[in-house]
Amino acid sequence: LDINDHPPAFLGTPYVFTVAENATGGTFVGSVVATDADEGSNANISAFRIISGPSADLFDLNPVSGTLELSNSTLLDRETQDVYILDVEVADGGTPPLFSNTTVTIVVTDINDQAPVFTQEVYNISVREDVPAGSIIFTANASDADLGTNADITFTLSEPSSQFSINSTTGHLFLSSSLDFETLRHHTITLLAVDGGTPHLTGSATLMIAVQDVDDMPLVFEPDMFSVSVFENSPLGTTLTAVIAQDPDTVGNPITYTIAPRPLVPFSVDPQSGDVTVAGELDRESVSRYMFSVFASNRPGMSATAMVTVQITDVNDVMPSFPGAPFQFQISELAPVGTVLRHVTAVDSDLGLAGTIVE
Repeated sequence: LDINDHPPAFLGTPYVFTVAENATGGTFVGSVVATDADEGSNANISAFRIISGPSADLFDLNPVSGTLELSNSTLLDRETQDVYILDVEVADGGTPPLFSNTTVTIVVTDINDQAPVFTQEVYNISVREDVPAGSIIFTANASDADLGTNADITFTLSEPSSQFSINSTTGHLFLSSSLDFETLRHHTITLLAVDGGTPHLTGSATLMIAVQDVDDMPLVFEPDMFSVSVFENSPLGTTLTAVIAQDPDTVGNPITYTIAPRPLVPFSVDPQSGDVTVAGELDRESVSRYMFSVFASNRPGMSATAMVTVQITDVNDVMPSFPGAPFQFQISELAPVGTVLRHVTAVDSDLGLAGTIVE
């Protein structure tokens, strides 16, 4: 008679099964098989079971057939746990029964259930407006928790742009054309990271680009022609006007003003304020109008010119005079009263009433 002296033995060990992470409860995972060298009831395989452990409740093992399935409540997530190891026991039909154990490894295979994720949802960068086209101004960085081609990432922009372009592999963002602070000070673009799964999953991030101003714009006089008048007896230091230049840039050196031709005109300009003042004696009777230029500059090559016309206004500062004076007359001693000796004329070089001769 046979005695139960041989424990059951598992066939095909080690057991390694795979199951997709989106598999639902009841999904077949694999089967374990055992034999026993004894005879009769001693050789009967009476029961398979999963020895208790942290993963025991996730799987159901048919005690008779050895079929392994996912429990109805099981939800797998490869990104959380990608391998499960079960300790499986089998018993034969002897009295007392004999037991054997084996290890079952279950590998969770990836599906494309994770979208790429950027390191930040919003990026803020600053770029000088004089950075040349073709420069790399930013590098996008994203990751995908999936595996293989599901984790391959391609970078793109949400909308075509003539200003920026992105390398689909490296994430380098290039400046395609020059920036101009005076035209547009801020740019906002949406970065996309697309994975290689089917269907594709996409992650996005916002890139805020602040354009930094540089001193690249010429100065501007608005207006660039000034017409003023001043009395000819105005004292030195009298302010005629302020000739102010504008700098479209928000950065740059202070503006310096100069006048030309100087010292050929009796005026000066304050180098900081642009105030034009009387710097010499004025005489309308000698020069009634002056024209000169005011130059504004804050660095070499960045200057502007304004034309200033000054009309000298007359004051009554000239005495009337008799051309040809002194006069000498000859007259007969017999000339009657009222005899005209000669017509004399007086002139005044002032203007208007001030230059009108009255008795």
